Amino acid sequence: MKNKCLQIILVDDSQDFIDALELHLKKNFNCVIVAKYNNGLAFAESELLDKADLVFCDIEMPEMNGIKATQQVNYKHPQLPVVAITMHEERIYLKEIVEAGFKGFIYKPKVYQTLTDVVIKVLANQLAIPLNLKL
Repeated sequence: MKNKCLQIILVDDSQDFIDALELHLKKNFNCVIVAKYNNGLAFAESELLDKADLVFCDIEMPEMNGIKATQQVNYKHPQLPVVAITMHEERIYLKEIVEAGFKGFIYKPKVYQTLTDVVIKVLANQLAIPLNLKL
């Protein structure tokens, strides 16, 4: 993983969060951000999906939420791993996230503590979903 330059797409309605995540990813991984989107519709309609190795996608966004956008993306690009990044820690979202085709889940307040482990698992074709989500 260290040798290969990861091509990453970031999707979140907070530009500040995207900017911070981009800095963290570039500092800790050999990667390039190929696209950044502030809503699910732009992500779902992206022409850059074939170039990406990994996507980080917020759940709640304008125009189209991340769950619906990821469902559409997974229909056309089932090999593209998408990791949910959300403020919601409740188990109720887990079923929707897994059914939508997300390969990983990161709770935003713990993004920097869990990011490396999630990336390693997802790129190894493993699900990276925490078992300790709130009921």
